[in-house]
Amino acid sequence: MSWAERSAANLLPLSVEQRRFPVALREWVYAGDMYDMETPGGTCELCGHPDIRYHFKIVNQHNGNEMLVGSECINRFGIAATDPLGNVLNPEESRQRVNRDRRFLVTEAKKRKLINTLVELAGVEEQFNIQSFISYVMERDAFTPDQLAVLFWRLDQHHIGYTPTDFKLTIRRDREKTQLRRMAAWKIRKLWPALSASQRRWVQENTDYESVAFSASKVWPFHPIWFDRRRPRLSKPLIEYVTGNTPSWAHETIRNWEEVYSRSGAVDMINFVTREVFEPMSQADMREVIGQYDHYAGQTWLDAAIDPQYKPSKMRSVFRMYDENPSYYFTGKLENGICLSSLNGGPWFSDSGGNHRTVVAKFACERKFEETGIYPHVSGVMKHHYFADLEALDLFKRLLEFRDHGIHVSVERRRLNESRLHGKHLFEYTPAFFVWDSRFGGDARSQWLCAQQFRRFARHVLRQNGQITRLERLQHYWLQFGRSDYESLIYKSQ
Repeated sequence: MSWAERSAANLLPLSVEQRRFPVALREWVYAGDMYDMETPGGTCELCGHPDIRYHFKIVNQHNGNEMLVGSECINRFGIAATDPLGNVLNPEESRQRVNRDRRFLVTEAKKRKLINTLVELAGVEEQFNIQSFISYVMERDAFTPDQLAVLFWRLDQHHIGYTPTDFKLTIRRDREKTQLRRMAAWKIRKLWPALSASQRRWVQENTDYESVAFSASKVWPFHPIWFDRRRPRLSKPLIEYVTGNTPSWAHETIRNWEEVYSRSGAVDMINFVTREVFEPMSQADMREVIGQYDHYAGQTWLDAAIDPQYKPSKMRSVFRMYDENPSYYFTGKLENGICLSSLNGGPWFSDSGGNHRTVVAKFACERKFEETGIYPHVSGVMKHHYFADLEALDLFKRLLEFRDHGIHVSVERRRLNESRLHGKHLFEYTPAFFVWDSRFGGDARSQWLCAQQFRRFARHVLRQNGQITRLERLQHYWLQFGRSDYESLIYKSQ
């Protein structure tokens, strides 16, 4: 059963309209009732998707029935939201309200997590005045620089786990700005993940932090935690090369794999992938790697090395490991420790593993090239080639905008074949599209289409801007009464 069929099977029995899914959807509204289940253990009662943490209640306006669903289903099916006075909002306003409410739940969850961290700290340190910190963050929704520096230091001292991005910093008042101006560089570095983009710009423009701690034109002022200076080395640490001989590409922004291969939102790219090739223990030219998933995306390669926004201690450790074993990246010892993905033969992105090592490997290869004149390849890399039907993806996205015309579409990926050849693992798939067309009134026409059929149907609908012609309506009646065909979609098949 497809996603759309499953959703119809769950919603129709609770609706007044028991047959036409698009019509039944109009009976339901989201009025603002939402719940955080604390853990992703729930299931969407509409589409059946598991692992739902944030639940949103939709209500049938005619019979009062209720369902707890995920926010994506509300947006995907175009379920209307209402304002506090009960007025039904238009589609765009409805999406904005749902997204705003979800952000509120996420923010509140982070705040509760932060409070729990403070309570844990109070349990191991008697001198910690938890009430004053909690009162301050509840009043201002953030900490001062000095407060946050003390908190992070105490949490580290007691080995209490925490996520720096859950903590907010405020520098609205002059005294808070003064705290940052006077703060040592290593403390600012610790606070850096908690700073917003505008706060980071303020720090760079109003303190010596960047020029002292992170300027590529100066040698990195190593903290003792970085390297054990008692250990003899054959050459200077790689991080010194990064800051002293910064290559031009290091100032390029690390692109986000999510922008190329999106798995979030209304459309999941995986359903449009027709072929996947896994190539373990292969070689990679790191000059062809332009981005990665999440971690350091949005930073430059240089910033990712010297001021990483994600797990800076791990980045330091990976740099140190390279200095201790420079052959690691070039003799197969990686053992698939770097995973690279590409789409339709395009550039590579680190994905699903090895983001830290990817940053180090790019600089390590560059240094070897400068020293020997030969650019080395990294060995032992897992490569993942994706090949997707991007035309069908684009048409699918455009058809989603025709829900109000009575057209609903869904897609699922079906495996055709699996094989192994020359050490590579190959998978072949075909996308299958379920189209529900209720533009003719009465019972909706619905049909499964292959990719070629779907492209033709979509182009036909788009050419006519979702409108049906007189000839198509006559064809509908002829199929219905002349051939008892209530399901076949009507479109130009050529």
